[in-house]
Amino acid sequence: MAGSFDSLNSAQQQLLEQAQGFAYRKTTGGEELKIHFYLPKGLKEGPKRPVFLFFFSGNWDRGNIVQFAPHALHFVERGAVCGLVEYSTSSTHPGSTPMNSTYDGMAAIRFVRRYQEQLHIDPEKVIAMGAGAGANIAGCTALGAKIKDPDDETGISHVPNACVLLSSIIDIKKTSFAFKQFSAKPAEAKKLSLSSMIDHSPPCPVIMIHGTADRMTSIDEAMAFAAKMKRRKKNEFQFHAFEGRDSNFYNLNMDPMSFEAALNLIDTFLVDHLFLEMNDDPNGASLVSWREQDF
Repeated sequence: MAGSFDSLNSAQQQLLEQAQGFAYRKTTGGEELKIHFYLPKGLKEGPKRPVFLFFFSGNWDRGNIVQFAPHALHFVERGAVCGLVEYSTSSTHPGSTPMNSTYDGMAAIRFVRRYQEQLHIDPEKVIAMGAGAGANIAGCTALGAKIKDPDDETGISHVPNACVLLSSIIDIKKTSFAFKQFSAKPAEAKKLSLSSMIDHSPPCPVIMIHGTADRMTSIDEAMAFAAKMKRRKKNEFQFHAFEGRDSNFYNLNMDPMSFEAALNLIDTFLVDHLFLEMNDDPNGASLVSWREQDF
């Protein structure tokens, strides 16, 4: 069994070695948090690039930084700069709360805008994408959570220009699985509940993808949130339900067909909203096995 874990860790390390890590923030304990960037070929040739920031899934307690590496490598081939974001969790940074994780997400967005010239990115094409707690972080930035990072003295906006929510944790209630992370500070649960932000949310296009068999956040809760978002005309919003899928269907190593189907929906959404160019290069990134009947 130890050999299996060693092999897994080695594979993850190899994925990170393909990226360039930049420290974007220090925790209260003085530890650096990094964004691991995958950069497209000819980065500084032509117009500035869109940038994706990926926030791994979990329950603010753990997660895998390379979870979104396959998604990132796809969008790098589509010409974007892609960053896998380390954010603090209670397992990696004891004492960390979901609010700390959300501050990290806000800081990551400010970082790419602050260093837009070095990264050759368009500060008006910042896409936040996450799953589980990572989707909640992305959603809080996109919907304008009424919280302020005490370490922010930049004046730079932390609101992305587009947002992708996969199997998102939406509202944190006392009866929900996610609430256990708020036992020390229960008042913060409402502040990070996405439904509470809809009425004052900024105009950020959002696509939400959710499995109908999700055991963490029920499809009923997801659909109720989607209905509220659709009534909010200021936000361009899409919702897609994947029949019979649980909360991890979008991962390549869990469900390759659903991975590609979800990636296709995201890609099309971003093309429609002018964040990506139409993919008409036969030698470029492609989805080779996607079939509509598979989801």
